Amino acid sequence: VAELVFTMVNPLDSDVELLLEPQAFNAAGREELLKEAYAGAHWEAVLSEQNVEVLTPTFSTTIAKFNDVNDAHEVFDEEAEKTKQLQEQDDRQVIPDRKFNKILVRLRFQCEASAEKDGGCKNWAFFVKMKLTFTDASSSKHSVDLIGRFGLTAAKSTAESSPGRPSHGFGFTPMPRQLR
Repeated sequence: VAELVFTMVNPLDSDVELLLEPQAFNAAGREELLKEAYAGAHWEAVLSEQNVEVLTPTFSTTIAKFNDVNDAHEVFDEEAEKTKQLQEQDDRQVIPDRKFNKILVRLRFQCEASAEKDGGCKNWAFFVKMKLTFTDASSSKHSVDLIGRFGLTAAKSTAESSPGRPSHGFGFTPMPRQLR
């Protein structure tokens, strides 16, 4: 079992509700997704890169708003109390730590059985579904659906179209409108 730990930062002046579905594109449900929401050769080619089974279950949390006056004691105390309340709700196996507008996220995964037969997961890659919901300064509510790719190497489509791109792989793609 391997794990990936990364930081998510909220740059907005509003709390962000996060729903992360790390197992959404595991082999068990991938075929069904390809028939329904992600039909088409493009999605099939992209999602076929996933060669690991993600073990971390779906979770949701709130990422506190960005506050550029964290030095002021009144604001600091208020933010610290809010962070403490959110930490009490966190599953420490998934969100080991948080501070102000940042959370530390841990995703666990293992090589798919089919990938092990083909030489293992040296160049592992997987996809996650994410939904971010927030209210802007004008009180308009927004919801953004994303597909994220985590990988040791750049995506095949990126590597082929941009040979000079870095060899690491991380990125989020907005979902097409008809899927929302």
